[in-house]
Amino acid sequence: MASGTDTEKAKTGTIGRGAGKHQSEPESDYGERSAKLWSVYVDESQKQDIALVESWKGDMDGLLIFAGLFSAVVTAFLVESLHLLQLDTGQTSVLLLQRISLQLEAETNSTTSIPSLPPTDNPSPAGSPLRVNILWSLSLLFSLLCALCATLIQQWARNYQQAVDRRSAPHQRARIRSFLFQGIEHSGAKAVVDGIPTLLHVAVFLFIAGMYDFITPSNQSVGLLTIIVLGVYGLLYVTISIIPIRALDSPYRTPLSAGIWRIKLLFFPLRFKDFRNNPVVVDSGNLAQGREMYAMRAAAGSSERDLRALSSTLASLTEQDEYEPFIEVYHA
Repeated sequence: MASGTDTEKAKTGTIGRGAGKHQSEPESDYGERSAKLWSVYVDESQKQDIALVESWKGDMDGLLIFAGLFSAVVTAFLVESLHLLQLDTGQTSVLLLQRISLQLEAETNSTTSIPSLPPTDNPSPAGSPLRVNILWSLSLLFSLLCALCATLIQQWARNYQQAVDRRSAPHQRARIRSFLFQGIEHSGAKAVVDGIPTLLHVAVFLFIAGMYDFITPSNQSVGLLTIIVLGVYGLLYVTISIIPIRALDSPYRTPLSAGIWRIKLLFFPLRFKDFRNNPVVVDSGNLAQGREMYAMRAAAGSSERDLRALSSTLASLTEQDEYEPFIEVYHA
């Protein structure tokens, strides 16, 4: 009986171990299948991450170079304009010596009255040095803030890429990437990146306004020339901002374009017909989304564009095996 009982326990233990092993197999199989599934996500998301990080780094590199050069220029002008806010010590010394001379003369001749000392403060010239220094100081601060933000964004992009690439297992890497990318979307990081060039643009216009206020009191002709150039700059800036609203395929764009686009949608939504000739109205979304929707779904000229794109591709092919996709589509 004892041996039979032991045998039954042994069988039970064996069955139990076998059952545990059998239960763990689906998890292993699921892990292998999920790894393949997550690998697809990782491959596709890696392309998006590379495009996102490289675009951020490229934009910030250009901003850092321009902000550095611009800050140096503004600093040189600001150092010169600060002298306008200080007292002229040479003129003050002359006035004091004149006062002492008059006092000595009055002591020898009691009938001589001592005139009052003229004010020692420098008269404020036309154009207000205080206003010039305020404009240039703000311009320098905006430029430095832009450089600081550009440096931080480069660091954020590098940290994001390192956090995603730290894990080699596809499911771990995919979950980390999904978590961090969701944070980028919810935190409005893309809007921050797009808004940083605005700081630099504002700094440039503040500097030009200060230069006009600084030069005009000295020479009216130079001041008139400055205001003309400023007007041309402003007109070009506004024109470049409006062009992508009217022509969605235009490469021109400024930070004002996004705001003008949203204002336009409130009064004049984007209307077109898709490839099935169904009317489509776009009354929300940003400029990039509206442009993509129009390029993908608009029927006007789409067949001509497709034909032009394929024709240019076919003309650039040189190897015979590169023609196979065209031949397969033609025979199908």
